[in-house]
Amino acid sequence: PVLEAAVAATAPNLPVDVAPLRGYEDWAAARIPAYGQLTHLIACERVGPGVDGRPRNMRGEDIGAHTAPLDQLYTSGSAFRIGIGDGGNELGMGRLPADLVGRVVAAGERIRCVVGADALLVGGTSNWAAAALVGALSLLHPEVPELRTLLEPAWSYDLLSAVVGAGAVDGVRRRPTLSVDGLDWPAYAEPLTRIAELVGTSR
Repeated sequence: PVLEAAVAATAPNLPVDVAPLRGYEDWAAARIPAYGQLTHLIACERVGPGVDGRPRNMRGEDIGAHTAPLDQLYTSGSAFRIGIGDGGNELGMGRLPADLVGRVVAAGERIRCVVGADALLVGGTSNWAAAALVGALSLLHPEVPELRTLLEPAWSYDLLSAVVGAGAVDGVRRRPTLSVDGLDWPAYAEPLTRIAELVGTSR
């Protein structure tokens, strides 16, 4: 329901393929050939396996029962892989030394995802790093105005409102609030506004 609300609020015509928790192996096996033909893959805030093979949240809790092992598709084929994260437990973080993640993240060496990426973007929140990537793409491709729309704080606010209304919770606060990673909207929106301003002044 949360994903459906996000798509309905921002891109109602976007095709979405949701990985099931039950029957995942068959679902993934049917898609590996197609994924193998892709040139680029982006994993944003997508948890991946740690040193013990189990996906863990920032609290060190095993969340394998609640998340599909999309690392299998992420590592299939020869696509250029981009990882975006903020806590060390996301796909792509395997590019960083374990001791580095351990120094800056609580229980970092335990929760650190071991799957690497060709390029890794790290942000105070993953969404900020993703917005920076969108900003760079919008500068490289000014003929695609939709990219600039994605940078507007109002777009993010509408999206956040829609997913919270559908039952999403702030991962830090563990309750449905208009906040991201424990940051209330005004603080969360500041970097988004700055990125939009930077892109706007670079036209």
